[in-house]
Amino acid sequence: MEAQRAFVAVVREGSFTAAAAHLNLPKSTVSRRVASLEQQLGVSLLARTTRTVRPTDLGLAYFERVQVLVGNLDEANASVAEQHTAISGALRVTAPSALGHFYLSEMVLAFAEQHPAVHVTLHLTDRVVSVVEEGFDVAIRAGKLEPSSLIARRLADAGPVLCASPAYLATAAALDSMSQISDHDCLVNDQVAWGARWDFGDGHAHRIRPRFSSNSWEVLREAALAGLGVALMPDVHVSQEILAGRLVRLLPDQVKPTDGLWVMYTPHRYLSPKVRAFVDHLVRAFATQSTATRAMP
Repeated sequence: MEAQRAFVAVVREGSFTAAAAHLNLPKSTVSRRVASLEQQLGVSLLARTTRTVRPTDLGLAYFERVQVLVGNLDEANASVAEQHTAISGALRVTAPSALGHFYLSEMVLAFAEQHPAVHVTLHLTDRVVSVVEEGFDVAIRAGKLEPSSLIARRLADAGPVLCASPAYLATAAALDSMSQISDHDCLVNDQVAWGARWDFGDGHAHRIRPRFSSNSWEVLREAALAGLGVALMPDVHVSQEILAGRLVRLLPDQVKPTDGLWVMYTPHRYLSPKVRAFVDHLVRAFATQSTATRAMP
């Protein structure tokens, strides 16, 4: 695992020199460990020039997986060392506005109720916050994971969900495959690249018949609930309605999630108990919600 730890440090820090300083090791040791890992795997994980070091495509994919394992190992070691430490103090969390306005706020409130000695601050914003510079302990982010100095744990799949209300489906034409979407009234966000064609992740853009358009996901959700048509929306905006049966998820085996939802935090030699407890709380909460969603008929 020490070779993987060295590789993760190089990607996060952007150079062998910075990685060596972070790990408190000689630069030659870090370089030797990464080279040994590449030889063991039989691939080039890093593209090196005289000025920069960056992950190759295979290196980025490997980093996305192994950095979680390295982070979990550090957390496990810290957990044993700090298992008797009280969970208390200030905890600052940042998240996208849409997540906070829906189910994430309930999860954070539940954590605050369970740990009254923790002062939780939930800051909602649609910009990408600099966690370290702005003094946050935890960031919740959606989308494809980019290399960063933060440890990331995947909470759930994320991506577009095709859905409609039971009232609309009761009178609409059949929708058993993506090729039939052109026979349906569609609710369109005119601010995204989908436009008059929807891509369901199958490599094909399917022509649609717009019935109602808006630049607001909230308005489009209300339009779907009102039975105006079929919506292709980020799952965060409709997951609660689907769980409650107010909307029906369509073609779940054909419309696949393409991104992830992540909890991210600053790596420390000893992760604070409050951060570890909060991250574990979110992982359990999202796992429970995912199980409930899969159980829906």
